[in-house]
Amino acid sequence: MAELTVAELTVHELTVHELTMPGAPATATASWADLSYSPVTATSAPNFATALIPGYRLSERRELIGHGSARWEWACREVLSWGIKRRAGFVVQSAAVAAEVRVGDTVCLVLGTAPFRVREFVRVVYLVNEPTRRGFAYGTLLGHPLRGEDCFLVDRMPDGTVWLTVRSFSRPSTPLWMVLTPLLRLAQAIAVRRYFAALSARMS
Repeated sequence: MAELTVAELTVHELTVHELTMPGAPATATASWADLSYSPVTATSAPNFATALIPGYRLSERRELIGHGSARWEWACREVLSWGIKRRAGFVVQSAAVAAEVRVGDTVCLVLGTAPFRVREFVRVVYLVNEPTRRGFAYGTLLGHPLRGEDCFLVDRMPDGTVWLTVRSFSRPSTPLWMVLTPLLRLAQAIAVRRYFAALSARMS
């Protein structure tokens, strides 16, 4: 993996370190004072699938989800409006969720029902807005069961096929969650399957 660069910045009178991957998307400009992990934007690395991030478990899955302009436009819209999360069973809570994902948006993703409800606090760290690729990534905040980053990318290929890529790197955030690692990994696997099922399903 490429060597990290470190820049120092001040947020709310607190000096923090902002760790980024060289060549990270230019839109990765959010306040990262509360992010619980590093390196921020690592999911944007071209060689992510073969990268090494000490202490973290990496995952990348890419699948065909359809064909044609309609599927491309619909999939992009679902990803960039949190629809991919809602269709996977999450409730997206925020004081002000915009119609489209923005860098710096902070949300709480809620999964399950009481008493088995899990809240995941995350912040959008970068967007991808290219002619044939769109998507975004969010990073975990303090209070999330995991530390790490998730990325969702929709690609349109020259032959008209549309593909979804889901990337993540993570580790349990506390000793308690570490004990529950098998359950966390199972929940992650189920969520990823739901993402692909949601975006390959009938458009609505």
